[in-house]
Order: sequence, then structure tokens, then C-alpha cells
Amino acid sequence: GDMSGDVFGNGLLRSEAVKLVAAFNHLHIFIDPNPDPQKSFKERQRLFKMPRSSWKDYNVSLLSRGGGIFDRAAKTITLTSEIRNLLGIKATTVTPDELIRAILKTQVDLIWFGGIGTYIKSSRESNADADDRSNDNIRINAVDLHAKVIGEGANLGVTQRGRIEFALRGGRINTDAIDNSAGVNTSDYEVNIKILLYEALAKKKLTRAQRDKLLMSISDDVAAKVLYNNYLQTQAISQFTVNGHEYLETHRRFISHLERSVKLNRALEFLPDEETFEDRSNAGIGLTRPEYAVVLAYSKIELYNFLITSSLTQEKQMESFLYEYFPPALLKKFDREIQDHPLRREIIATQLTNELVNRLGAGFVFRIKEATNSTLEEIVRAYLIVREMFCTEDCFKKVEELDYVVNSKVQQAMLQIIDDLINGCMMWLLTKHRAHLAKPGTLSLFKQAAEKIMPKLQSVLGKNDLHDVKEKVQAFTRYKAPKDVAAFIAKLSKLHNTCEIAHIAASNKQDVLKTTKVYFKVGTEFKFDWLLNAARHIEPEHDWQRRLLLMIIADILNTQAMITRHIMGTLAARSEDDLLKAWREAHPDITNMILKNIEEIQDVKGIRTSAMAVISGNLRTIIDTLA
Repeated sequence: GDMSGDVFGNGLLRSEAVKLVAAFNHLHIFIDPNPDPQKSFKERQRLFKMPRSSWKDYNVSLLSRGGGIFDRAAKTITLTSEIRNLLGIKATTVTPDELIRAILKTQVDLIWFGGIGTYIKSSRESNADADDRSNDNIRINAVDLHAKVIGEGANLGVTQRGRIEFALRGGRINTDAIDNSAGVNTSDYEVNIKILLYEALAKKKLTRAQRDKLLMSISDDVAAKVLYNNYLQTQAISQFTVNGHEYLETHRRFISHLERSVKLNRALEFLPDEETFEDRSNAGIGLTRPEYAVVLAYSKIELYNFLITSSLTQEKQMESFLYEYFPPALLKKFDREIQDHPLRREIIATQLTNELVNRLGAGFVFRIKEATNSTLEEIVRAYLIVREMFCTEDCFKKVEELDYVVNSKVQQAMLQIIDDLINGCMMWLLTKHRAHLAKPGTLSLFKQAAEKIMPKLQSVLGKNDLHDVKEKVQAFTRYKAPKDVAAFIAKLSKLHNTCEIAHIAASNKQDVLKTTKVYFKVGTEFKFDWLLNAARHIEPEHDWQRRLLLMIIADILNTQAMITRHIMGTLAARSEDDLLKAWREAHPDITNMILKNIEEIQDVKGIRTSAMAVISGNLRTIIDTLA
């Protein structure tokens, strides 16, 4: 690309720290072996502001020593020692095509495609497969790349097989659909806002001139919303591919499901076949970023298709998604037009789909549906309840505000805590409260409980839980996370059973804080907190083991909840300490059985899943006894 191109030009003006060492378009080859970032930025800015420009308009006096701008029509190009060192070329003269191939193979941080053409394919493809004859002479294979990251501002700079090959070798790449999606998103906003204002024009609430002025005034707000939407999409790809091997089996089943539900063509989309899945499983490799990007898209298609035909989108509680879509300047003045928007359902369905899939991952809805046998409507309702209980969007944004402040791995760990909280609460709602999800009062019951528990959590946690929270805070702050944010996120890891506690309190007409104290005291006294921590620190070797560990954790939590429920239902008039003491004295066999089992496993070095499974079976027996 060059600075006259909108995609290439805008991309190269995003940062004054960029060191553009090489570029090419259909006419010229630009090379600046050791650029001065500030000077070159100003020069690129000058070219971008010109009505039309090419690399020949670049002020060559600003190039670093040995740099040059060369004509692609030349028969040969003589290279300086600086260019040879930059590109790793021994020859002193090369053809323009040879020079471009060397540029594509150079060791750099980023290759940015901002112009038309397919320049990289996989080593297993022919040039004919790339379907771009004009660039056959300069195209290279992905195995020959030495860049860390590829950004496809233009369409199909790399074939999908080429992307996968690059990603499997450690390169960071999405797909052109992901890297280009802000443009499509902007067009959607333009259409939907113009439809809104057309209704206002028809009612004479504003003139054409006022409309045009308003459109200009909200352009920055629209841009911010578009960029954030696309930020979330790429964040999802990063979040759910970093440990993608753990979800490989789920993704395998999910892709098979998508083939049936939305007619995904696995071969056409270059997704792994069954043999490749087996090879990836043996190698401990999950889906690559470009593969996951495709699955993410189809996941959204499936959920959107359900929501657009569901009555859910017409319910009052969904209006927040409609209002969040539009810029603030439109909300008060055009409230009626927003409510009556002809594409109201489509906007709500799109907003909710993007949020749920971006936040929880491409296979989440499928995985929780598989685990609980719930309908899509029930899953969405459970998500909306948990979203409101903990104001999860605010939680996520606290972490996102730490961009470039803390290491991305720390952010991913924080985001995982929020995801786990949502997952845990949704699982409870879908397994134990499914019939009541749509009933009035369900949300307020759980939201009020969360609002009471969260500020007091530090005072009710047991020793082991407090230690775990402290360790998480120290781990986050060690990497420069603000202590208040670190403490807030760490505490969320102890709130998975908020729904259970709220339900126990309501069922026994007891104070929710007193119930919470008893719940965590049970965890401490019976060492369930230690057991949970041990189970969560076992690294699953494959998907089946991960699912077994989730069942074990569920059994531990269920036993803790069952004992709490039993105490609150029979002895609730006493203080928390007296309650627990009285219950233990009344149930010595159960108490001894639990403690003996856990004490035995505490003496084992390197706890295995099999040992946890034995304890899990014993706990299930206790649950049956108390039920």
C-alpha cells in the first residue's frame, strides 16, 4: 500500500512510534532501513493529506542511510549494504520481484496489508489456489515468514490456509473479515442512525440541515462504539485461543453441531477434519486464531438466528441493549424514534449476540446447553440475570482499562475470573432454578443478595479463601495492576455460589449475610475451601478430564450448600459458630467421614483427578443422606 490509500494510510498514522522499514505498491518499492520515527511520521502525514500521492513523492532526504525508492518497472535494482543487511540479501543487484519477496520474508514486528492482492499462501497450495495471477511472481509461502504479526486491512492478503500455517508456527493473525469488520460495523451504524433520523425528519422534529450537522457531531461517538465492538471481538479471539487446547474437544463437537445447525461447510472454511483434530489433541494444540475467528462468526450466526425469531427481543428488559447502541446525543431527543425503530429487534439481537459470544466464547452456549440440557432461551435468560447481578460489563471494563498498564496475561487471568463467575452462576440457575428464570422477582432476589454480599465478603471468608484472595491480589499487583482493581477482581472468584446462598436464605426466611457467614464457615470447618482450591489447580490433560474436574467441583459445592441448607433449616436461631458446632455434634458420622477423606488426600503429594473423583463419590453419598 501507500499513503494515498485510506486503509494503508490511516493504519500508518496510528502511532508516531512506528518504524516503517519497507513498503510496496503497484508502482514503487519503498525502503528505509533505520527510519527516524518522528520525521517519517510527519512525512507520511504530509503524503496522506495530499490529494493524490505515491512513494515517489516521499522526501528522500528524510530516508535513513542506504534507503531508497525504486521503480517496479526497472529491470534490476542495485542494493546498498544497509538494505542487504535489513533484508538478509547477499546479492548486490536483484529484480523488483525478488526484492518484494525478500521484503515479505523480512524479520519484522508487523506486516500490514492495506492494498489489493494475495501475497501469502500456504506451502501446500499452488499459486492457482490463491486465485490472484497478477501477484504470482511475488507471492511467498507462510512457512517463509519471519514477522510476528500480520494485519489484513485489505481483503485476502493471505489465504486462509496460509493464515493457519503461519499461526501454527507461532505467528499472530486473525482473518481479513475480523481485521476489516470495523468498516462493516460503521456502515451498519450509518444506516440505522439515518433510519432513526428519517423518522424524526418526517415528524418535523429537525430539518435536513440540522440532521446533517447532528450526524457530523456524533461521528466520534460512533467511531468509539465501532472500535470498542471490534476490540471485544479480537479480545475474545485472544482470550479463548491462549489455552485453546483445553477446549479442543468441545470445539470439535461444536463444529460438528454447527454443520447441522447453520450448515457450516468445514472443508470450505478450512476447519480441521477429524484426523487433524486427533493430531492437534496429541500435540496439545487448539484452534488457531484464524480458525477460531471462523467458529466465532458461525457461533454468532446461530445465536442471532434464534434471537431474531424469539419473543425475548420484545421484552422490556432488552431495551437497554437498544439504548446502548445509539450515541448519547440521540437518546433524550429521539427516545420515541429509538423505541419505534423499524430494526429494533435486529439491533437488540445483534447487540446481545455480540456481547454474549465475545465475553464468553464461541463454544460457550453450546457447552452449557450440552451440560444442562437447557434451551437457548433459558441460557440467555440466565445470562441476563447474572449480568445484572454483578454488573458484569462494568467488571470487564475495569480490566480493559488496564490495557498497556499490565501484562496482557494478567488481564486474561482477570477476565477468566469474571467468565468463571458468570459460568458458575449460570450453571446453578440452569440446573436448580430453571423453571423460575422468567418469573417476576427472580432477578431482584439474586441481585439484592449480590449487592449485600459483595461489600461484606472480606469479613465472611474463611482462612483458606482469604489466603487465596490475598495471593491473587499479590499476583496482579506484582504486574502493576492497581490494588483496588486487583482486590475487586480477586473477590469475584469467591462469589460463584451467590445464587445458592440467596436461595438458601430465602427458602428458610433467613438473613442473607448470616447465611453467607454460615456457608463460608462450613467451607472452612469441613475444609471444602482447601479441597476446591486443590481441584482448581489440577491442570486437565484433555477435555474429558476437564469435564470430570468440573463435576468434582460441583459435588464439593453442592455438599457445602447442602450442609448450609440443613443448618439454616433446622438450627437457624443460634449464632453462626453455635450453629456449626451443634450441627457437627448432631452428625458426627458425616463430619468424621468428610474430614477423614480430606485429611487423607492432604497427605498425598501431587493430587490426581482419580483421588478427587473418589472423594466426589463419597460427597454425593452424603448429599443423598441429607436430601
